Amino acid sequence: MLHENAYIAFVFFSCCDIVLTWVILRKGGTEVNPVAAVVIRDWGLPGAVAFKFSLTLFVIVLCEVISRIRPRTGRTLAIASVLVSASPVIWSGVLLARHAGEPSEPAVTQLPVRASTTAAPLQPNIVVILADDLGWGELSCQGQRRFATPSIDALAAEGVRCVQGYSGSTVCAPSRCALLTGLHMGHAAVRDNIERPNPSKDEFGGQAPMPASAITLGERLQRAGYETAFIGKWGLGTTGGEGDPLTQGFDRFYGYLCQRHAHNLYPTHLIRDGGRGELAGNDPATRAESRYAPDLMADEAAAFVGSRAPDAPPFLLVFASPLPHLALQAPPDEVARHALADDPPYEGGKGYLPCTQPRATYAAMVTRLDRHVGAIVGALKSGGQWERTIVVFTSDNGSTFAIGGYDPTWFDGTGGLRGHKTNLHEGGIRVPYIVRWPGVTPPGSTLSMPVTGWDLAPTLCAAAGVAMPVAETDGLDLRPWLAAAGAPIGPTPPDRTLYWEFAGGGGQRAMRLGDWKAMQKGVRKDPDAPIELFDLAKDPAETTDVSAAHRELVSELRQRMIAQRMQADEPASDLPWGDPARIDPR
Repeated sequence: MLHENAYIAFVFFSCCDIVLTWVILRKGGTEVNPVAAVVIRDWGLPGAVAFKFSLTLFVIVLCEVISRIRPRTGRTLAIASVLVSASPVIWSGVLLARHAGEPSEPAVTQLPVRASTTAAPLQPNIVVILADDLGWGELSCQGQRRFATPSIDALAAEGVRCVQGYSGSTVCAPSRCALLTGLHMGHAAVRDNIERPNPSKDEFGGQAPMPASAITLGERLQRAGYETAFIGKWGLGTTGGEGDPLTQGFDRFYGYLCQRHAHNLYPTHLIRDGGRGELAGNDPATRAESRYAPDLMADEAAAFVGSRAPDAPPFLLVFASPLPHLALQAPPDEVARHALADDPPYEGGKGYLPCTQPRATYAAMVTRLDRHVGAIVGALKSGGQWERTIVVFTSDNGSTFAIGGYDPTWFDGTGGLRGHKTNLHEGGIRVPYIVRWPGVTPPGSTLSMPVTGWDLAPTLCAAAGVAMPVAETDGLDLRPWLAAAGAPIGPTPPDRTLYWEFAGGGGQRAMRLGDWKAMQKGVRKDPDAPIELFDLAKDPAETTDVSAAHRELVSELRQRMIAQRMQADEPASDLPWGDPARIDPR
Protein backbone atom coordinates (compact mmCIF):
# COMPACT_ATOMS: atom_id res chain seq x y z
CA MET A 1 0.00 0.00 0.00
CA LEU A 2 1.04 3.57 -0.67
CA HIS A 3 2.63 5.41 2.23
CA GLU A 4 1.43 3.22 5.09
CA ASN A 5 2.86 5.68 7.62
CA ALA A 6 0.77 8.48 6.13
CA TYR A 7 -2.37 6.40 6.47
CA ILE A 8 -1.56 5.52 10.08
CA ALA A 9 -1.04 9.22 10.85
CA PHE A 10 -4.32 10.03 9.11
CA VAL A 11 -6.26 7.56 11.27
CA PHE A 12 -4.53 8.78 14.42
CA PHE A 13 -5.18 12.47 13.80
CA SER A 14 -8.81 11.89 12.79
CA CYS A 15 -9.67 10.00 15.98
CA CYS A 16 -7.69 12.45 18.13
CA ASP A 17 -9.79 15.29 16.72
CA ILE A 18 -12.95 13.66 18.07
CA VAL A 19 -11.47 12.85 21.47
CA LEU A 20 -9.91 16.29 22.01
CA THR A 21 -13.13 18.01 20.94
CA TRP A 22 -15.03 15.92 23.49
CA VAL A 23 -12.55 16.80 26.26
CA ILE A 24 -12.75 20.54 25.48
CA LEU A 25 -16.55 20.48 25.50
CA ARG A 26 -16.57 18.67 28.85
CA LYS A 27 -14.37 21.45 30.23
CA GLY A 28 -16.84 24.11 29.10
CA GLY A 29 -14.99 25.26 25.99
CA THR A 30 -16.86 26.45 22.92
CA GLU A 31 -14.10 27.00 20.33
CA VAL A 32 -14.03 23.55 18.75
CA ASN A 33 -14.26 21.81 15.39
CA PRO A 34 -18.00 22.37 14.68
CA VAL A 35 -18.35 19.18 12.61
CA ALA A 36 -16.85 17.05 15.38
CA ALA A 37 -19.05 18.79 17.95
CA VAL A 38 -22.22 18.01 16.02
CA VAL A 39 -21.26 14.35 15.58
CA ILE A 40 -20.50 14.03 19.30
CA ARG A 41 -23.82 15.68 20.22
CA ASP A 42 -25.84 13.35 18.02
CA TRP A 43 -24.00 10.04 18.53
CA GLY A 44 -21.96 10.37 21.72
CA LEU A 45 -18.21 9.80 22.00
CA PRO A 46 -18.10 6.07 21.01
CA GLY A 47 -20.39 6.63 18.04
CA ALA A 48 -18.43 9.69 16.94
CA VAL A 49 -15.11 7.80 17.06
CA ALA A 50 -16.62 4.92 15.08
CA PHE A 51 -18.02 7.34 12.51
CA LYS A 52 -14.70 9.17 12.12
CA PHE A 53 -12.80 5.89 11.86
CA SER A 54 -15.16 4.61 9.15
CA LEU A 55 -14.89 7.89 7.25
CA THR A 56 -11.10 7.72 7.48
CA LEU A 57 -11.03 4.18 6.10
CA PHE A 58 -13.20 5.30 3.20
CA VAL A 59 -10.74 8.10 2.35
CA ILE A 60 -7.81 5.67 2.59
CA VAL A 61 -9.49 3.25 0.20
CA LEU A 62 -10.27 6.12 -2.16
CA CYS A 63 -6.65 7.31 -2.09
CA GLU A 64 -5.43 3.76 -2.72
CA VAL A 65 -7.75 3.30 -5.69
CA ILE A 66 -6.69 6.63 -7.19
CA SER A 67 -3.02 5.81 -6.62
CA ARG A 68 -3.39 2.66 -8.71
CA ILE A 69 -4.62 4.78 -11.60
CA ARG A 70 -2.66 7.98 -10.99
CA PRO A 71 0.18 7.37 -8.51
CA ARG A 72 1.18 11.00 -8.17
CA THR A 73 -2.40 12.15 -7.53
CA GLY A 74 -2.89 9.40 -4.98
CA ARG A 75 0.30 10.35 -3.18
CA THR A 76 -0.79 13.99 -3.09
CA LEU A 77 -4.20 13.10 -1.70
CA ALA A 78 -2.65 10.93 1.01
CA ILE A 79 -0.35 13.72 2.17
CA ALA A 80 -3.17 16.29 1.99
CA SER A 81 -5.39 14.04 4.10
CA VAL A 82 -2.76 13.88 6.81
CA LEU A 83 -2.33 17.67 6.83
CA VAL A 84 -6.08 18.31 6.86
CA SER A 85 -6.66 15.88 9.75
CA ALA A 86 -3.67 17.22 11.71
CA SER A 87 -4.67 20.89 11.65
CA PRO A 88 -7.76 20.65 13.90
CA VAL A 89 -5.85 18.38 16.29
CA ILE A 90 -3.09 21.00 16.66
CA TRP A 91 -5.69 23.71 17.22
CA SER A 92 -7.57 21.54 19.73
CA GLY A 93 -4.31 20.97 21.58
CA VAL A 94 -3.81 24.72 21.87
CA LEU A 95 -7.36 25.15 23.17
CA LEU A 96 -6.97 22.27 25.60
CA ALA A 97 -3.88 23.92 27.03
CA ARG A 98 -6.02 26.96 27.82
CA HIS A 99 -8.28 24.77 29.92
CA ALA A 100 -5.46 23.01 31.74
CA GLY A 101 -6.15 22.77 35.43
CA GLU A 102 -9.86 23.54 35.11
CA PRO A 103 -12.47 21.03 36.40
CA SER A 104 -13.90 18.63 33.81
CA GLU A 105 -17.42 19.84 34.51
CA PRO A 106 -18.64 23.21 35.77
CA ALA A 107 -19.43 23.02 39.46
CA VAL A 108 -22.86 24.09 40.56
CA THR A 109 -21.41 27.34 41.93
CA GLN A 110 -19.76 28.23 38.62
CA LEU A 111 -21.62 30.10 35.93
CA PRO A 112 -20.69 29.78 32.25
CA VAL A 113 -21.68 33.08 30.68
CA ARG A 114 -22.34 33.89 27.05
CA ALA A 115 -20.58 36.78 25.44
CA SER A 116 -22.77 39.85 25.84
CA THR A 117 -22.50 43.46 24.83
CA THR A 118 -24.30 44.45 28.04
CA ALA A 119 -22.57 43.89 31.35
CA ALA A 120 -24.96 42.13 33.72
CA PRO A 121 -25.31 43.75 37.17
CA LEU A 122 -24.43 41.84 40.30
CA GLN A 123 -28.07 41.86 41.34
CA PRO A 124 -30.44 41.43 38.41
CA ASN A 125 -34.11 42.25 38.51
CA ILE A 126 -36.28 39.12 38.64
CA VAL A 127 -39.77 38.60 37.20
CA VAL A 128 -41.56 35.29 37.76
CA ILE A 129 -44.77 34.90 35.74
CA LEU A 130 -46.91 32.06 37.08
CA ALA A 131 -49.90 30.99 34.99
CA ASP A 132 -52.83 29.22 36.63
CA ASP A 133 -53.76 25.74 35.31
CA LEU A 134 -51.89 26.26 32.02
CA GLY A 135 -50.98 22.85 30.61
CA TRP A 136 -47.73 21.80 28.94
CA GLY A 137 -49.36 21.82 25.51
CA GLU A 138 -51.16 25.16 25.78
CA LEU A 139 -48.48 27.31 24.15
CA SER A 140 -48.01 27.52 20.41
CA CYS A 141 -44.24 27.07 20.91
CA GLN A 142 -45.11 23.69 22.46
CA GLY A 143 -47.53 22.50 19.82
CA GLN A 144 -50.86 24.21 20.55
CA ARG A 145 -52.82 24.72 17.30
CA ARG A 146 -56.16 26.14 18.50
CA PHE A 147 -54.67 29.54 19.29
CA ALA A 148 -51.30 31.33 19.26
CA THR A 149 -49.20 32.75 22.09
CA PRO A 150 -46.72 35.04 20.28
CA SER A 151 -45.46 36.97 23.32
CA ILE A 152 -44.63 33.85 25.32
CA ASP A 153 -43.16 32.25 22.19
CA ALA A 154 -40.94 35.33 21.77
CA LEU A 155 -39.77 34.96 25.37
CA ALA A 156 -38.82 31.35 24.63
CA ALA A 157 -37.00 32.47 21.47
CA GLU A 158 -34.80 34.71 23.62
CA GLY A 159 -34.13 32.15 26.32
CA VAL A 160 -34.30 28.49 27.31
CA ARG A 161 -37.42 26.35 27.00
CA CYS A 162 -37.19 23.56 29.55
CA VAL A 163 -39.13 20.76 27.87
CA GLN A 164 -39.26 18.63 31.02
CA GLY A 165 -40.40 21.34 33.41
CA TYR A 166 -42.42 20.27 36.45
CA SER A 167 -44.61 22.20 38.87
CA GLY A 168 -44.20 21.89 42.61
CA SER A 169 -47.60 20.25 42.97
CA THR A 170 -50.70 19.37 41.00
CA VAL A 171 -52.90 22.10 42.53
CA CYS A 172 -52.55 25.81 43.23
CA ALA A 173 -51.56 26.60 46.83
CA PRO A 174 -48.91 23.89 47.40
CA SER A 175 -47.32 24.65 44.05
CA ARG A 176 -46.93 28.30 45.08
CA CYS A 177 -45.46 27.20 48.39
CA ALA A 178 -42.89 25.01 46.62
CA LEU A 179 -41.91 27.82 44.27
CA LEU A 180 -41.49 30.39 47.03
CA THR A 181 -39.70 28.17 49.58
CA GLY A 182 -37.68 25.80 47.38
CA LEU A 183 -39.16 22.77 49.16
CA HIS A 184 -40.89 19.81 47.51
CA MET A 185 -44.12 18.22 48.74
CA GLY A 186 -42.37 15.95 51.20
CA HIS A 187 -41.09 18.95 53.15
CA ALA A 188 -43.26 21.94 52.22
CA ALA A 189 -45.54 23.43 54.86
CA VAL A 190 -48.51 23.67 52.44
CA ARG A 191 -49.30 20.44 50.56
CA ASP A 192 -52.95 20.83 49.54
CA ASN A 193 -55.70 23.41 49.06
CA ILE A 194 -57.01 23.31 52.64
CA GLU A 195 -59.97 25.68 52.73
CA ARG A 196 -60.81 28.01 55.59
CA PRO A 197 -64.44 29.17 56.15
CA ASN A 198 -65.50 32.67 55.20
CA PRO A 199 -65.71 34.91 58.30
CA SER A 200 -68.59 36.89 56.77
CA LYS A 201 -70.73 37.16 53.66
CA ASP A 202 -68.45 39.75 52.06
CA GLU A 203 -65.11 38.35 53.20
CA PHE A 204 -63.19 35.29 52.02
CA GLY A 205 -61.51 32.98 54.52
CA GLY A 206 -58.66 31.84 52.31
CA GLN A 207 -56.67 28.64 52.59
CA ALA A 208 -54.40 27.12 55.22
CA PRO A 209 -51.64 29.70 55.70
CA MET A 210 -47.99 29.32 55.00
CA PRO A 211 -46.47 29.45 58.51
CA ALA A 212 -44.33 32.30 59.77
CA SER A 213 -41.41 29.86 60.02
CA ALA A 214 -41.32 29.44 56.23
CA ILE A 215 -38.56 31.44 54.55
CA THR A 216 -39.67 32.62 51.12
CA LEU A 217 -37.83 33.83 48.07
CA GLY A 218 -39.26 37.27 48.83
CA GLU A 219 -37.79 37.31 52.33
CA ARG A 220 -34.38 36.21 51.14
CA LEU A 221 -34.23 38.90 48.46
CA GLN A 222 -35.67 41.58 50.75
CA ARG A 223 -32.69 41.04 53.05
CA ALA A 224 -30.42 41.60 50.05
CA GLY A 225 -31.97 44.98 49.29
CA TYR A 226 -34.61 43.97 46.74
CA GLU A 227 -37.98 45.67 46.45
CA THR A 228 -40.56 42.91 46.21
CA ALA A 229 -44.10 42.63 44.91
CA PHE A 230 -46.60 39.79 44.58
CA ILE A 231 -49.42 40.54 42.15
CA GLY A 232 -52.14 38.02 41.34
CA LYS A 233 -53.50 34.97 43.15
CA TRP A 234 -51.87 34.17 46.50
CA GLY A 235 -53.77 31.30 48.20
CA LEU A 236 -51.35 30.99 51.14
CA GLY A 237 -53.12 32.97 53.87
CA THR A 238 -55.11 36.15 54.48
CA THR A 239 -54.62 39.68 55.76
CA GLY A 240 -53.22 39.92 59.27
CA GLY A 241 -52.42 36.23 59.60
CA GLU A 242 -49.09 34.47 59.43
CA GLY A 243 -49.66 33.75 55.74
CA ASP A 244 -50.20 37.40 54.81
CA PRO A 245 -47.94 38.15 51.81
CA LEU A 246 -46.87 41.41 53.48
CA THR A 247 -45.29 39.35 56.28
CA GLN A 248 -43.98 36.66 53.92
CA GLY A 249 -41.39 38.75 52.10
CA PHE A 250 -43.39 41.08 49.87
CA ASP A 251 -43.50 44.87 50.14
CA ARG A 252 -46.57 45.09 47.93
CA PHE A 253 -49.56 42.93 47.17
CA TYR A 254 -52.43 43.36 44.73
CA GLY A 255 -54.90 40.68 43.73
CA TYR A 256 -56.75 37.75 45.30
CA LEU A 257 -55.68 36.42 48.70
CA CYS A 258 -58.26 33.61 48.65
CA GLN A 259 -58.43 31.17 45.78
CA ARG A 260 -62.23 30.99 45.98
CA HIS A 261 -62.31 34.75 45.44
CA ALA A 262 -60.33 34.16 42.21
CA HIS A 263 -63.05 31.90 40.80
CA ASN A 264 -64.76 35.08 39.55
CA LEU A 265 -62.65 37.18 37.18
CA TYR A 266 -65.09 40.10 37.46
CA PRO A 267 -65.09 40.42 41.27
CA THR A 268 -66.56 43.21 43.33
CA HIS A 269 -63.14 44.00 44.82
CA LEU A 270 -59.47 43.06 44.93
CA ILE A 271 -57.04 43.27 47.85
CA ARG A 272 -54.35 45.92 47.86
CA ASP A 273 -51.76 45.70 50.64
CA GLY A 274 -54.32 44.34 53.10
CA GLY A 275 -57.18 46.68 52.20
CA ARG A 276 -60.12 46.32 49.83
CA GLY A 277 -60.12 48.02 46.46
CA GLU A 278 -63.69 48.18 45.19
CA LEU A 279 -64.35 47.52 41.49
CA ALA A 280 -67.39 49.56 40.53
CA GLY A 281 -69.44 48.07 37.73
CA ASN A 282 -68.91 44.42 38.66
CA ASP A 283 -71.91 42.61 40.15
CA PRO A 284 -71.88 38.79 40.21
CA ALA A 285 -75.58 38.69 41.11
CA THR A 286 -76.59 40.33 37.81
CA ARG A 287 -73.53 39.22 35.79
CA ALA A 288 -72.56 42.87 35.34
CA GLU A 289 -68.98 42.56 34.11
CA SER A 290 -67.16 45.82 33.64
CA ARG A 291 -63.64 45.54 35.05
CA TYR A 292 -61.64 42.38 34.25
CA ALA A 293 -59.44 41.57 37.23
CA PRO A 294 -56.62 39.89 35.22
CA ASP A 295 -56.25 43.09 33.17
CA LEU A 296 -56.07 45.21 36.31
CA MET A 297 -53.38 42.98 37.83
CA ALA A 298 -51.38 42.93 34.60
CA ASP A 299 -51.52 46.74 34.48
CA GLU A 300 -50.30 46.84 38.07
CA ALA A 301 -47.42 44.51 37.24
CA ALA A 302 -46.40 46.51 34.15
CA ALA A 303 -46.47 49.74 36.16
CA PHE A 304 -44.33 48.21 38.91
CA VAL A 305 -41.53 47.13 36.54
CA GLY A 306 -41.79 50.05 34.12
CA SER A 307 -41.56 53.02 36.46
CA ARG A 308 -38.19 52.43 38.05
CA ALA A 309 -35.81 55.29 38.78
CA PRO A 310 -32.22 54.78 37.51
CA ASP A 311 -30.94 54.48 41.09
CA ALA A 312 -33.80 52.28 42.32
CA PRO A 313 -32.91 49.01 44.04
CA PRO A 314 -33.30 45.72 42.14
CA PHE A 315 -36.76 44.20 42.25
CA LEU A 316 -38.53 40.88 42.46
CA LEU A 317 -41.98 40.62 40.90
CA VAL A 318 -44.07 37.48 41.17
CA PHE A 319 -46.99 37.89 38.78
CA ALA A 320 -49.33 34.99 39.57
CA SER A 321 -52.05 35.52 36.99
CA PRO A 322 -55.38 33.79 37.63
CA LEU A 323 -55.52 32.89 33.92
CA PRO A 324 -56.61 30.52 32.48
CA HIS A 325 -58.17 29.03 35.63
CA LEU A 326 -61.94 28.56 35.43
CA ALA A 327 -64.57 30.04 35.50
CA LEU A 328 -64.75 30.70 31.76
CA GLN A 329 -64.69 34.51 31.60
CA ALA A 330 -62.93 36.83 29.19
CA PRO A 331 -63.52 40.28 27.67
CA PRO A 332 -65.93 40.10 24.69
CA ASP A 333 -63.39 41.57 22.26
CA GLU A 334 -60.92 38.79 23.08
CA VAL A 335 -63.59 36.10 22.78
CA ALA A 336 -64.67 37.48 19.39
CA ARG A 337 -61.17 36.84 18.01
CA HIS A 338 -61.67 33.12 18.60
CA ALA A 339 -65.29 32.73 17.52
CA LEU A 340 -66.10 29.27 16.18
CA ALA A 341 -69.01 27.81 14.26
CA ASP A 342 -68.68 24.65 16.34
CA ASP A 343 -68.77 25.81 19.97
CA PRO A 344 -71.59 24.15 21.98
CA PRO A 345 -72.63 26.30 24.95
CA TYR A 346 -71.87 25.26 28.52
CA GLU A 347 -74.93 25.35 30.76
CA GLY A 348 -73.04 25.76 34.03
CA GLY A 349 -73.23 23.66 37.17
CA LYS A 350 -71.15 22.46 40.14
CA GLY A 351 -70.47 26.07 41.06
CA TYR A 352 -69.27 27.12 37.60
CA LEU A 353 -70.81 29.93 35.57
CA PRO A 354 -72.52 29.15 32.26
CA CYS A 355 -70.74 30.18 29.07
CA THR A 356 -72.23 30.61 25.59
CA GLN A 357 -68.88 30.11 23.79
CA PRO A 358 -66.71 27.89 26.02
CA ARG A 359 -64.03 26.99 23.47
CA ALA A 360 -63.62 30.55 22.25
CA THR A 361 -63.63 31.85 25.81
CA TYR A 362 -60.92 29.48 27.04
CA ALA A 363 -58.75 30.34 24.03
CA ALA A 364 -59.36 34.02 24.81
CA MET A 365 -58.21 33.55 28.40
CA VAL A 366 -54.88 32.08 27.29
CA THR A 367 -54.30 34.70 24.61
CA ARG A 368 -55.21 37.43 27.11
CA LEU A 369 -52.52 36.01 29.39
CA ASP A 370 -50.14 36.15 26.44
CA ARG A 371 -50.98 39.83 25.94
CA HIS A 372 -50.23 40.44 29.61
CA VAL A 373 -46.81 38.84 29.22
CA GLY A 374 -46.20 41.09 26.22
CA ALA A 375 -47.23 44.16 28.25
CA ILE A 376 -44.83 43.31 31.09
CA VAL A 377 -41.99 42.70 28.63
CA GLY A 378 -42.84 45.98 26.89
CA ALA A 379 -42.75 47.84 30.21
CA LEU A 380 -39.34 46.34 31.03
CA LYS A 381 -38.00 47.47 27.66
CA SER A 382 -39.46 50.97 27.74
CA GLY A 383 -38.21 51.44 31.30
CA GLY A 384 -34.66 50.38 30.38
CA GLN A 385 -34.78 47.26 32.56
CA TRP A 386 -34.99 44.50 29.94
CA GLU A 387 -31.29 43.69 29.71
CA ARG A 388 -30.88 43.49 33.46
CA THR A 389 -33.95 41.37 34.20
CA ILE A 390 -34.34 37.60 34.50
CA VAL A 391 -37.82 36.51 33.34
CA VAL A 392 -39.27 33.11 34.22
CA PHE A 393 -42.56 31.85 32.81
CA THR A 394 -44.19 28.71 34.16
CA SER A 395 -47.49 27.32 35.50
CA ASP A 396 -48.66 26.11 38.89
CA ASN A 397 -49.89 22.73 37.56
CA GLY A 398 -51.08 20.95 34.44
CA SER A 399 -54.26 21.76 32.55
CA THR A 400 -57.67 21.11 34.03
CA PHE A 401 -60.08 18.32 33.15
CA ALA A 402 -63.61 18.15 31.69
CA ILE A 403 -65.24 20.49 34.15
CA GLY A 404 -66.59 24.04 34.06
CA GLY A 405 -66.89 24.01 30.27
CA TYR A 406 -63.27 23.20 29.47
CA ASP A 407 -62.87 20.76 26.55
CA PRO A 408 -59.68 18.69 27.08
CA THR A 409 -60.08 16.76 23.83
CA TRP A 410 -60.42 19.93 21.76
CA PHE A 411 -57.42 21.73 23.28
CA ASP A 412 -55.21 18.76 24.22
CA GLY A 413 -53.77 20.91 26.98
CA THR A 414 -51.43 18.21 28.27
CA GLY A 415 -49.80 17.69 24.87
CA GLY A 416 -50.76 14.01 24.86
CA LEU A 417 -49.56 13.29 28.39
CA ARG A 418 -51.67 11.19 30.74
CA GLY A 419 -53.57 12.86 33.55
CA HIS A 420 -54.49 16.42 34.43
CA LYS A 421 -54.63 18.84 37.32
CA THR A 422 -55.31 17.07 40.66
CA ASN A 423 -53.29 13.94 39.85
CA LEU A 424 -49.59 13.17 39.68
CA HIS A 425 -49.38 11.67 36.21
CA GLU A 426 -47.30 13.76 33.80
CA GLY A 427 -50.31 15.73 32.57
CA GLY A 428 -50.93 17.01 36.09
CA ILE A 429 -47.41 18.23 36.89
CA ARG A 430 -45.57 18.74 33.56
CA VAL A 431 -45.83 22.45 32.73
CA PRO A 432 -44.34 25.16 30.50
CA TYR A 433 -41.03 26.35 31.94
CA ILE A 434 -39.16 29.18 30.18
CA VAL A 435 -36.16 31.15 31.46
CA ARG A 436 -34.79 34.26 29.75
CA TRP A 437 -31.59 35.43 31.47
CA PRO A 438 -29.48 38.10 29.73
CA GLY A 439 -25.88 37.02 29.26
CA VAL A 440 -26.58 33.49 30.49
CA THR A 441 -29.29 31.61 28.60
CA PRO A 442 -28.57 30.93 24.91
CA PRO A 443 -31.42 32.34 22.80
CA GLY A 444 -33.83 29.84 21.29
CA SER A 445 -32.36 26.87 23.14
CA THR A 446 -34.00 23.92 24.89
CA LEU A 447 -33.05 21.98 28.01
CA SER A 448 -34.18 18.37 28.31
CA MET A 449 -33.04 17.82 31.90
CA PRO A 450 -35.99 17.61 34.34
CA VAL A 451 -36.36 20.85 36.31
CA THR A 452 -38.93 21.76 38.95
CA GLY A 453 -40.78 24.60 40.61
CA TRP A 454 -38.73 24.12 43.77
CA ASP A 455 -35.52 24.72 41.77
CA LEU A 456 -36.45 28.37 41.17
CA ALA A 457 -35.78 29.69 44.69
CA PRO A 458 -32.16 28.44 44.90
CA THR A 459 -31.50 29.42 41.28
CA LEU A 460 -32.80 32.96 41.63
CA CYS A 461 -31.15 33.44 45.02
CA ALA A 462 -27.83 32.44 43.48
CA ALA A 463 -28.43 34.87 40.63
CA ALA A 464 -28.93 37.65 43.17
CA GLY A 465 -25.82 36.68 45.13
CA VAL A 466 -27.92 35.50 48.08
CA ALA A 467 -26.79 32.41 49.97
CA MET A 468 -29.46 29.73 50.30
CA PRO A 469 -28.09 26.89 52.44
CA VAL A 470 -28.39 23.45 50.89
CA ALA A 471 -30.14 22.21 54.02
CA GLU A 472 -32.94 24.74 53.47
CA THR A 473 -33.96 23.65 49.99
CA ASP A 474 -34.77 20.54 47.99
CA GLY A 475 -33.97 22.46 44.82
CA LEU A 476 -30.96 22.87 42.61
CA ASP A 477 -29.17 25.96 41.32
CA LEU A 478 -29.90 25.50 37.61
CA ARG A 479 -27.44 28.12 36.30
CA PRO A 480 -24.80 25.77 34.84
CA TRP A 481 -27.39 23.75 32.93
CA LEU A 482 -29.35 26.79 31.74
CA ALA A 483 -26.13 28.40 30.50
CA ALA A 484 -25.14 25.26 28.58
CA ALA A 485 -28.62 24.61 27.12
CA GLY A 486 -28.39 23.59 23.48
CA ALA A 487 -24.63 22.98 23.63
CA PRO A 488 -23.30 19.68 22.17
CA ILE A 489 -21.87 18.75 25.56
CA GLY A 490 -22.90 20.28 28.86
CA PRO A 491 -22.67 19.56 32.57
CA THR A 492 -23.86 16.07 33.47
CA PRO A 493 -27.46 16.14 34.75
CA PRO A 494 -27.60 15.51 38.50
CA ASP A 495 -28.47 12.10 39.86
CA ARG A 496 -31.40 13.16 41.99
CA THR A 497 -34.92 12.08 42.84
CA LEU A 498 -37.95 14.32 42.33
CA TYR A 499 -40.78 13.77 44.78
CA TRP A 500 -44.46 14.75 44.93
CA GLU A 501 -47.37 13.83 47.16
CA PHE A 502 -50.97 15.00 47.13
CA ALA A 503 -53.67 14.14 49.63
CA GLY A 504 -56.51 14.64 47.12
CA GLY A 505 -57.81 12.02 44.72
CA GLY A 506 -57.58 9.30 47.34
CA GLY A 507 -53.98 10.17 48.23
CA GLN A 508 -51.14 9.98 45.71
CA ARG A 509 -47.36 9.85 45.67
CA ALA A 510 -44.92 10.06 42.77
CA MET A 511 -41.18 9.99 42.30
CA ARG A 512 -38.95 10.43 39.28
CA LEU A 513 -35.42 9.00 39.16
CA GLY A 514 -33.76 9.44 35.79
CA ASP A 515 -36.30 8.22 33.25
CA TRP A 516 -38.15 6.08 35.81
CA LYS A 517 -41.42 7.35 37.27
CA ALA A 518 -43.02 5.66 40.28
CA MET A 519 -46.72 6.27 41.01
CA GLN A 520 -48.70 5.23 44.06
CA LYS A 521 -52.47 5.80 44.28
CA GLY A 522 -55.17 5.13 46.88
CA VAL A 523 -52.80 5.97 49.70
CA ARG A 524 -55.58 7.25 51.96
CA LYS A 525 -57.15 3.79 52.02
CA ASP A 526 -53.89 1.83 51.95
CA PRO A 527 -50.66 3.69 52.91
CA ASP A 528 -48.67 0.80 51.41
CA ALA A 529 -50.65 0.57 48.17
CA PRO A 530 -48.87 -1.01 45.17
CA ILE A 531 -46.47 1.17 43.24
CA GLU A 532 -46.72 1.47 39.47
CA LEU A 533 -43.57 2.05 37.42
CA PHE A 534 -43.23 3.80 34.06
CA ASP A 535 -40.25 4.24 31.75
CA LEU A 536 -40.72 7.82 30.56
CA ALA A 537 -38.00 7.50 27.94
CA LYS A 538 -39.98 4.82 26.11
CA ASP A 539 -43.45 5.62 27.42
CA PRO A 540 -43.87 9.37 28.11
CA ALA A 541 -47.66 8.99 28.20
CA GLU A 542 -47.43 6.43 31.04
CA THR A 543 -49.50 3.79 29.28
CA THR A 544 -47.70 0.66 30.54
CA ASP A 545 -46.90 -0.29 34.13
CA VAL A 546 -43.60 -2.22 34.10
CA SER A 547 -43.27 -2.68 37.87
CA ALA A 548 -43.54 -6.48 37.62
CA ALA A 549 -40.36 -6.61 35.56
CA HIS A 550 -38.37 -4.35 37.92
CA ARG A 551 -39.17 -5.48 41.44
CA GLU A 552 -35.84 -4.42 42.96
CA LEU A 553 -36.12 -0.93 41.47
CA VAL A 554 -39.68 -0.57 42.79
CA SER A 555 -38.49 -1.54 46.26
CA GLU A 556 -35.64 0.96 46.05
CA LEU A 557 -37.96 3.75 44.91
CA ARG A 558 -40.35 2.96 47.73
CA GLN A 559 -37.58 3.37 50.29
CA ARG A 560 -36.49 6.61 48.61
CA MET A 561 -40.04 7.92 48.76
CA ILE A 562 -40.24 7.14 52.48
CA ALA A 563 -36.97 9.00 53.05
CA GLN A 564 -38.14 12.07 51.11
CA ARG A 565 -40.97 13.12 53.40
CA MET A 566 -41.69 14.40 56.88
CA GLN A 567 -45.03 14.79 58.64
CA ALA A 568 -47.20 17.57 57.23
CA ASP A 569 -48.25 20.49 59.43
CA GLU A 570 -51.89 20.08 58.38
CA PRO A 571 -53.29 16.64 59.32
CA ALA A 572 -55.72 16.86 56.38
CA SER A 573 -52.82 16.92 53.91
CA ASP A 574 -50.57 14.36 55.62
CA LEU A 575 -49.93 11.01 53.91
CA PRO A 576 -48.04 8.79 56.38
CA TRP A 577 -46.64 5.44 55.31
CA GLY A 578 -47.57 2.15 56.90
CA ASP A 579 -44.78 -0.27 57.73
CA PRO A 580 -41.48 1.31 56.54
CA ALA A 581 -39.86 -2.10 56.16
CA ARG A 582 -42.64 -3.57 54.04
CA ILE A 583 -41.79 -4.56 50.49
CA ASP A 584 -44.25 -3.61 47.75
CA PRO A 585 -46.88 -6.39 48.04
CA ARG A 586 -47.19 -7.42 44.40
